[in-house]
Amino acid sequence: MCASRALGVRETFVLRNPAGELQQIVAAVAGRLIELINQTKPDVLITWGPDGFTGHFRHIMVGGVVTRVFQQQGLLKHKPRKLYNIAFPEARFPDTRLPFSAKASDEAGPLGAVSEKFITTEVDGNRYMKQTRGAIACHTLPIRESDKVWRQEWHQRLETTLGGKVFLRLALPAPRGPETDIFKGL
Repeated sequence: MCASRALGVRETFVLRNPAGELQQIVAAVAGRLIELINQTKPDVLITWGPDGFTGHFRHIMVGGVVTRVFQQQGLLKHKPRKLYNIAFPEARFPDTRLPFSAKASDEAGPLGAVSEKFITTEVDGNRYMKQTRGAIACHTLPIRESDKVWRQEWHQRLETTLGGKVFLRLALPAPRGPETDIFKGL
């Protein structure tokens, strides 16, 4: 809720972890997502790709559920027209660190970045950096010294490494060329 306020989000929906086995959890999340899509009527959905942004299993699961719901549009009264995955260009992360992880300076591995040829959309987010800093500050409370380091690494990567830009990969439908606007063609 704190991050939503910092970003100026007007309406926030929190999906709590439902109880049950994995298949029951996935079904519960999908059901709630279908309700939210029909209620809010978005034209565009943005989610994590198969890497789950940071490799976190919950991010991977949510990205998969969002993709499945989008693909099964017969289940939806309102049908979003585009689905994007967050993407981080390989060229901006030339070493072996994961682009964004809980312990960014300690984590290693090639996952998390995407070859530039798969990135379809680049949006300038520089004017939202102040709000982004506020949202990141909400991530962990109370503040510990390790949280300060982690937050600073996020700021550095967002502002310097990514240059304040948001990189996306149009997952569905198939892209028709480079984009600078997620609402292009709608």
